[in-house]
Order: sequence, then structure tokens, then C-alpha cells
Amino acid sequence: IQVLQRLLERGIQVRDQIVARRGIDANQAAIGRANSTVESRKADVLRAQTNLRLVSDRLKQLMNDPDVPVGSEVILIPADRAVDEPVKFSLVESLRSAVQYRPEVQLAILAIDDATIRRMVAENARLPDLSLRLQTRVSGLNDSPNRALGDVVDAGFVDYIAGLVFEQPIGNRRAEADLRRRSLERMQSVVAYRNTVQQVIGEVKSALDRMVLNYRLTDQTKASRVAAADSLRVLLVEKQTNQAYTVERLDLELREQENLAQAERQEVGALIDYNTALVDLFASMGTLLERNRIEFVVPTALDALRGGDWTNTTPTVDWTGGKGPESDLYNKRRTP
Repeated sequence: IQVLQRLLERGIQVRDQIVARRGIDANQAAIGRANSTVESRKADVLRAQTNLRLVSDRLKQLMNDPDVPVGSEVILIPADRAVDEPVKFSLVESLRSAVQYRPEVQLAILAIDDATIRRMVAENARLPDLSLRLQTRVSGLNDSPNRALGDVVDAGFVDYIAGLVFEQPIGNRRAEADLRRRSLERMQSVVAYRNTVQQVIGEVKSALDRMVLNYRLTDQTKASRVAAADSLRVLLVEKQTNQAYTVERLDLELREQENLAQAERQEVGALIDYNTALVDLFASMGTLLERNRIEFVVPTALDALRGGDWTNTTPTVDWTGGKGPESDLYNKRRTP
């Protein structure tokens, strides 16, 4: 928004200068082009302001902070500048961290363990069944129900039965089929684990490549912005030193203002993409919560029984941008 507002203010100044030269060399077409340019820039400012409000409301929805409700007129803006310093990583450590901390990998490992247990149960189901059965029976026999019940209470007639039951299915096709199915399920879980690891590794490498690219683009867009600013500055200096400027030079100044604003927006976009790439990298490594110092508390059944407020987890975000104390993982560098 600041870039568009500066562009609008510069355009209004040049438009007023063109209007002031109406009786000299500025015809109605030149004045109309200047007015059209200014009005278009005003529309861009309005769109940017509305987009800022929409993004702010969306952020308030995601935050769900009672102090900043969605219905409030508070506009959320960044409190600090975007990080533009190089961040160095080790590819090996990044991949190791991703395999260790990504929840998808952990789920795939649990799926393998579950399939292994099911396969062991299916293997045990193939074995012959030899069961020892012990039975005790107390009986009562008399000419009246009360007396018969008394015989039962007194244990007058006690029978003991002991036996061995051996079972060996012929062919055992059901158990064999179940074992085959469980074996295939375990093989499927292993393949799924391999695919998950490959996907995680690909995401980490892609995030690293995007981070390196966007960091290089920050330098390129900065150089482009400096060149555009120098070009506009030359025109302004010539206009101040040489009072005999023409409408054509003013039109050129409007175009140079557009070029400068475009270069500034590209520079800001490159910084945003670089910071987004950093977030994507930590997310692909599975350490995004630790990076932002957010403690994830998993409630237990005991907490629920005690009635504790385990839902109140207050995340603390500290974006140091490579300046603050970091863990050993983040101190292992690879210059982009």
C-alpha cells in the first residue's frame, strides 16, 4: 500500500504540472492521459486497502484471539520487517530432521508396526489348537426344590471333568488365506512408508531450492529497484535544473514512476516469497512448531478426569531471523 500511495502522490504532482501547461504545450489528450493515470492509481490504492482488510480479517479468524475478534476494526500489520538475511542449512541434517519429525513418517512407521502385529496373530492362527478343559459341576437332587437347593449349597453331589481337546483343520485354508492377506498388508505398509519418505525428501529439497532461488531474487529485484530509482532521479534532477521541460518529458516521468513502483513491488514480493520459502522449509522438516517456539501439549485421559485446563495452550512465537540463539540443527550452514 505504501508503494501505491507514493506512486499516487507522485502522479498527482506530475498531473498538476501537465494541467498547468495547458496554454503552453499541453493539449487535452495529454491532460486526459494524466488524469486517467491518476485515477487508475487511485483505484489501485483502494484495491490494496480492501485486500489488506480482507487479509487482516482472515488472519484474525485463524488466530481466534478474544482480544482481537473478527468483528473488530483493528487492522493487523507486521510488527517487524521481513527477513532478508541469508539462512544456511545442511541438506543431510534437513533430510534427517524431516524423517525424524514429520508426522507422516511416524504414521507410516506405526502402520508397519500394526501390520506386523496382525501378521504375527495370523501366523499363530495357523498352529494346531490343544486346549485343556477343566469343569466342575455341583448338582442337587431331592423330592422338593428347597431340599434340592440345600444339596447344592452343601455340595452334596460334585462332578469333576478334565479333558484335552486337540484341533487341526484339514488344509487350514482360512488361516493360510488370512496369513497371506496380512503379509500383503505389511508389504503394502512398507511400500507406503517408502513412498512417504521419498515424498518428504522431495519436499525438503524443493523447499531448499525455492529458498535459494528466492534469496537470489531478493538481490536481483533490489538491483532492479535501484536502477529504476536512478532513472527517475535523473529525470527529476534534469527537470529542476532545466526549466524548459516539455509535456513529453512529464509523460516519460509518469512511465518511470510506474517502472519504479513495479520494481518496488517486485522487491517486496521477493522478500515475501523468501520468508514463505523459509516457513515451507521448516514445515517440510517437521520443526515449524519448534522454530516458532510453540509448545504443543497433548492432553491425556488423566488431565480430562482432573478437570485441568489442558486446552489452554499459549504459543509463544519468536522469529529471530537467524540472529537469536538457535539449535545445532539451524547452526549447520549451507550458503544459498
